[in-house]
Amino acid sequence: MALLGALSPTLLVIEVGTEGQAMALARAAHGRGRVVMAVPAGPGLAVRRHGGCHQLLHGGLAVPAVTVDDITARLTAG
Repeated sequence: MALLGALSPTLLVIEVGTEGQAMALARAAHGRGRVVMAVPAGPGLAVRRHGGCHQLLHGGLAVPAVTVDDITARLTAG
């Protein structure tokens, strides 16, 4: 997983907790100047499972990925 994150220009995180390898990878990708996108919890979703996504978004380390258009726009912009 770390190798893919290091090689990818964009990283999409979904249902990431506040600790663990996925959060470390997201922080490292941001530190390397990569685009990090996070899917925020919506109504009816377990916010606890998305705590890391919200940390990334509120900390300015990620941009929101709310729709498919958000994701494709970032992927085709590069």
